[in-house]
Amino acid sequence: MEEFKVGDKVRIATSSEYYMENLNEFNPKDTDGTITNIDVDEEYSVDVLWETNNSNCYKLQDLILIDTKPKGTTLTKSKMKELLIKAYVTGWADHESGRSGSRSRLTTEQILEELTSNK
Repeated sequence: MEEFKVGDKVRIATSSEYYMENLNEFNPKDTDGTITNIDVDEEYSVDVLWETNNSNCYKLQDLILIDTKPKGTTLTKSKMKELLIKAYVTGWADHESGRSGSRSRLTTEQILEELTSNK
């Protein structure tokens, strides 16, 4: 069972009786909502405000969390070129090539983090 908190983004689970059987504006299928209240002493313990501005309450098993984390960074060709030049000039690439030098060496993960950060 997933653990929810106020502010989480959720959807009605496809396994829920409310996914298809009770489809209406208060049980919107494939719609994002935000948890506004949780009362664990109630059977229908989770209050959700839907993007449609309607709200309803649900059992814990009726909802699923939505992954709101970014899926990754998309780089344009010109930005990739700029980052590769920056990596070469600053010596970030030396670690992978095995070249020695006075610069500190970074792991591949550190290089990727540095290249994709918004610095």
